[in-house]
Amino acid sequence: MLIRVDRIAHAQLDQPVGFRERRWSQTPGPEGLVIASEATEMSGIDGAMLSGEKAAHLVLGAH
Repeated sequence: MLIRVDRIAHAQLDQPVGFRERRWSQTPGPEGLVIASEATEMSGIDGAMLSGEKAAHLVLGAH
């Protein structure tokens, strides 16, 4: 039984056709800075977790 639906405007990043070609890079920047964000993968918790895992591998030098 559905109890409630909350609609949250702009809760996720826009993901229009072609968004993958324009997303942020995780290539290490100045002083080894690595971005970990759903903006580097896909909008949502799965993208955020994947991005964090990739960032950890970059920082630790693993592949």
